Amino acid sequence: MKSFTKAYVKYLQETPKKGGRPYSPVTIRNRSYMVDRLKEPITLESVNTFIKNNIKHQSMARAMGHFLCFYLYGKIDKTLLKKVGDKLYIPPEQAKQYTHWEKVLTEEEKEKLCTQTKEPFPVIFRFLFDTMLRKSEFLSIKVEDIDFDKNSVVLQRIKGGNPDLRFFHGTTKQMLVSYLEKEKIKKGLIFGLSQEEIERIKKGSKSSKNKFSNYTFWYRVNQVAKETINKKFNPHWIRSTEAQQMRDMGADDFSMMQRGGWKDRSVLDVYSRSSVVSKKKAFDNFSKEVK
Repeated sequence: MKSFTKAYVKYLQETPKKGGRPYSPVTIRNRSYMVDRLKEPITLESVNTFIKNNIKHQSMARAMGHFLCFYLYGKIDKTLLKKVGDKLYIPPEQAKQYTHWEKVLTEEEKEKLCTQTKEPFPVIFRFLFDTMLRKSEFLSIKVEDIDFDKNSVVLQRIKGGNPDLRFFHGTTKQMLVSYLEKEKIKKGLIFGLSQEEIERIKKGSKSSKNKFSNYTFWYRVNQVAKETINKKFNPHWIRSTEAQQMRDMGADDFSMMQRGGWKDRSVLDVYSRSSVVSKKKAFDNFSKEVK
């Protein structure tokens, strides 16, 4: 990590947002990844060029302006943010907001991702659909976290800071064992890149095509989905797909919360709403035909 990135990360960790809430680890990680790609000398012009070439989301472009304010002036306040923001390039269109319907895969699409993608994605998709892990949780899994006798994985930490336990099917286990043997992975991270590996890659070292950073994993999953099922697909949407399919099968709230690692029942309304299956089931079960 470059010195200016480290300084900015330290600032984000120590300085709360305007409303008093701290920046989340995910926000800090995402911002630091983009900032660390900048090359010196860093100027308004160079940042604008970087945004035009690399950033589509308006919110991330503004985050780059937030960093630039910190980099140029050593502090961030309303006046300085406006001074930088007035000249900052912002992508003209906001990123598309996808509906719940668009995020949920059909059974056929899910099967294609698990059976018709190139290595290592069949085992990756199977593991993700089984465990419903978030991207960062999945990439942090180590060989030492997996119990192959019980087909389970212990998560040292999930969103919210608590440990958790997930299970996977026997077919997933077989593919995972084969993958570990093929890649000669006996300990440590299975699919994620360590910070040391990321630093070596930045200096020119060759990276394994089967290991990912948070950003490259999102990009590769989206790329593979477009090639296989002809649609955009965010790794996080796997949680929406599994939750909706559980709801359609009649799962109770407690079971859904156990699988997804949710602590608040209200979150279920975000990941499982209505679908063609649920509507048809409601009609079949609770509608009387007039003869």
